[in-house]
Amino acid sequence: MTDRPHRSLISRRAFLAGASALPLASLGAARALGQVPASGQVDVVIIGAGAAGIAAARRVAAAGRTYALLEATKRPGGRAVTDTSIFGRPFDLGAFRLYNPLSNSLVEIGDETGAELYSAPDAARLYVNGREARESDYEDFVSSVRRGERAIGAAGDAGRDLPAARVLPDLGPWAASAAFIMGPYTCAKELDQVSSIDFSRAEERDAGAFIRTGVGSFMAGLASPLTVRFETVANSIDLGPRMAQVFTNKGTVSGRMVIVAVPPSIINAGKLRIPYLPTRYRAAVERITLGAYDHIAFEWPGNPLRLREDETVQVKAQDARTFALVARLGGSNIHMLEVGGKLAQQLADGQPQAGAAFLKEALTREFGASAAAKVGKVHHTRWSKEPFALGAWSCALPGAGNLRRAFTEVVNGRLLFAGEHAHETQWGTLHGAWNSGERAATQALRQLGVGSANLAQ
Repeated sequence: MTDRPHRSLISRRAFLAGASALPLASLGAARALGQVPASGQVDVVIIGAGAAGIAAARRVAAAGRTYALLEATKRPGGRAVTDTSIFGRPFDLGAFRLYNPLSNSLVEIGDETGAELYSAPDAARLYVNGREARESDYEDFVSSVRRGERAIGAAGDAGRDLPAARVLPDLGPWAASAAFIMGPYTCAKELDQVSSIDFSRAEERDAGAFIRTGVGSFMAGLASPLTVRFETVANSIDLGPRMAQVFTNKGTVSGRMVIVAVPPSIINAGKLRIPYLPTRYRAAVERITLGAYDHIAFEWPGNPLRLREDETVQVKAQDARTFALVARLGGSNIHMLEVGGKLAQQLADGQPQAGAAFLKEALTREFGASAAAKVGKVHHTRWSKEPFALGAWSCALPGAGNLRRAFTEVVNGRLLFAGEHAHETQWGTLHGAWNSGERAATQALRQLGVGSANLAQ
């Protein structure tokens, strides 16, 4: 992995890629299979109807087994949710990009179901002091990011599980910008909070694809054939010798297997208790933590920077208070400032107008007061404050790079984990969450004695 960058940093402009599928048509029986029998016992209890939980339920249903899909909120999708009320058009509050379209199972499903997929621009811009960068600036920046990624990758590949910041070479005048790309932008954390091993194992991400109706709406569509118990908050799990019991605010559900498809932050905060969880898995919960990453979305009419639809812009950072800009979402006047790590957490912890104030400060500093004055409505997400997320996506803390594997194992013959945190190479991505859900469901079905022929359906 040391011979390639963490992201696709091939040309001077291609350095910004941003931060087995079951066809929908085969789910005709899913509604009936989702109904919990009168006894309240099912084959598989699935906690969380985000991407991983949806994928798991679809796989269990297709195998002809019963499931109970429990969701604490009023909607499916988890950290993929599309809003249409804030700006009067689809706007993704969380995940908004599908990476690696050529190998992404969600893109395959989108093609099969007629989703309005389109490619993200494969080139992006760099600004320095309010102007587009010169050729030499692009080359210097890409070189700095490459050097940093290779240094972290070399440490990880050698089994040295260190804070990624500790192994960085001197990156000169581009150090702050490179640190942002590698840390908050990729990992939702500063590099001193990132395991070099976890970083080195992460799959490369290209510019990806968008969905015109919203990624969250797409995920909701994938959940629509399923029976979901909304506003059902799982509080604790008892792994009995024959059945597992899930205690919720609406009673108890029993299942032969349980798939926990919620972020580890929920377990670590005590919102979902799993008594007697073995030490290895408890350590993974405590050390594979979610970072902070948010959108500061805003109306910016007139296209003052003359940017293309969905184009990404980076600026030369002077310190850690930096950002990426995603312009003209879907061809609209809606833009997004992307903030991560400590800055994102500080803004989330601040006053309600903290995001808007930073937006004005950042645009004025980088593009001038006249450009900042054209900003209209602003909406700031705060994923670290969402009670059933408590963060954006996972990245292992230093020393915990090998713990992510625990999330891929069967615990006590009855419990499995799913979610982006439960994928060793695709963490931090929607397709990683989806693939982990399918993996967990397949493991559960094997524990239930479902043959390989049924698993292949």
